[in-house]
Amino acid sequence: MIHVISKSLASFFIRKKFLEANQLDIYTYCFEFIISTLLFWSTILILAFVTDSVFPVILYYISFYIFRVTIGGYHAPTHWQCYLLSLTTFCFYLFIIHFFEYQTALTVPLLMLSALIIFQYAPIDHPNKPFTRAEFVSFRKRSIFLLSVALILISLLLLMQYKFVAFFITYGITQAAFSLLAAKIHNERD
Repeated sequence: MIHVISKSLASFFIRKKFLEANQLDIYTYCFEFIISTLLFWSTILILAFVTDSVFPVILYYISFYIFRVTIGGYHAPTHWQCYLLSLTTFCFYLFIIHFFEYQTALTVPLLMLSALIIFQYAPIDHPNKPFTRAEFVSFRKRSIFLLSVALILISLLLLMQYKFVAFFITYGITQAAFSLLAAKIHNERD
């Protein structure tokens, strides 16, 4: 459905002479990306407000994206699959923060597991855009630095009794670490 809408939009702009006709596939992809991004963030914001979880969602996504950009991770084959996978993992996060009474007890084990995964496998590139050796070294150093900062920050938050804040950040890191692990497994199978 997103593809059909995107192709229609690209075709419309081509007919109006705003875009070049020989670039239809590229423009279709761009519109798919824009629409799927808007759909995803609209869904996330609605769910965050409906569940009164705006602050936990902000912390989760900030930590997730900071790590995800640095360490790499799994890429779904289509925008729709990416949307569904991301939404599923997000709903699981909402479930945990609202219905799992002892979520803060998970902070240290999840953080240690995430640290092991990140230390072992980060960064991971994408088969369509492999790293040069220099890029790998640079992202590796950034990954270790970011992990070190996160470990210190979360330790301080726990010491200052900000257990829920520590958990929200940790879960974002954990999600990024599991995405990294999924990419590693997926790349090894290919």
